[in-house]
Amino acid sequence: MPCPSCGSRLREVAMETVSGRRLVLALCTRDQRLWIHDDLKKMNLPIPVTGFYNELMLQSKIHDPSVALQSRRLFSDLEMYTDAILSRAFEAYNRTRNRVHLSESLVLAEEKPEPWLKRLGNKMFG
Repeated sequence: MPCPSCGSRLREVAMETVSGRRLVLALCTRDQRLWIHDDLKKMNLPIPVTGFYNELMLQSKIHDPSVALQSRRLFSDLEMYTDAILSRAFEAYNRTRNRVHLSESLVLAEEKPEPWLKRLGNKMFG
């Protein structure tokens, strides 16, 4: 669905709990907003960018201050993040801030590990 505010295309990350409760993390790069759609309550709940971005940096293991301290980069660098890492960031954010009350955990997709040869090349050639 398009952004309800500006009508532009959204990045949507579908998530669900163990029992099948559906949630959608929606990110609008034009308005630079994000929210969670709770299918059970049929509500959109805004998520503060800074808190979510902090969890995204922790989950992504990004420690470079030029990236980690610039929360607006969430929208300019959005294509760099997989649905799995965005889901894990939301789950971690929600665990401490309890934006959506969940009585059970989310089913999180596993990140595919980078092949060892590519990791070695990245270490050797930067």
